[in-house]
Amino acid sequence: MHELRRRHRQAESGFTLFEVVVAVAVLGLVFTTALGLLAAGLRSAKASTDYTHAVLLARRKLDERMLQDVKPGFVDGSFSNGYRWTAEVSTEGPDAQELPARLYKVRVTVFWPGRGKEKHLELVTLAAVVTEENLPSFAPSAVEKGSGRRSRGSR
Repeated sequence: MHELRRRHRQAESGFTLFEVVVAVAVLGLVFTTALGLLAAGLRSAKASTDYTHAVLLARRKLDERMLQDVKPGFVDGSFSNGYRWTAEVSTEGPDAQELPARLYKVRVTVFWPGRGKEKHLELVTLAAVVTEENLPSFAPSAVEKGSGRRSRGSR
């Protein structure tokens, strides 16, 4: 009789069907959540890469515009990798003719295809451009007129 009870207890020591179903359901939820987090992380990494690339491209175009003659206007173009850009230069501040420099706003926008809609990034800077016609004319000093100069041989 004693041995019969021991065998009966050993047969009951396993998991029930309900316990197995609950364990599988919990594992399924954990696995699904982990995959969702992994997918969100990959999307964030891609978005970060796209924005970093757009900043580098916009900075390059902004530098190109600043090295050229800064004049009001609008230009656009595209890069070879699906990104495109626009650049706009406009006058900024009061139109004071007596100032030696003109202030211009340079705006570069980069566009690229995103998930479902087009993404864009914009860089804006100000440029002070000094032109010769805006430079003030000063009266020449006595040294420039020659009154204070000596030639080499004279003493």
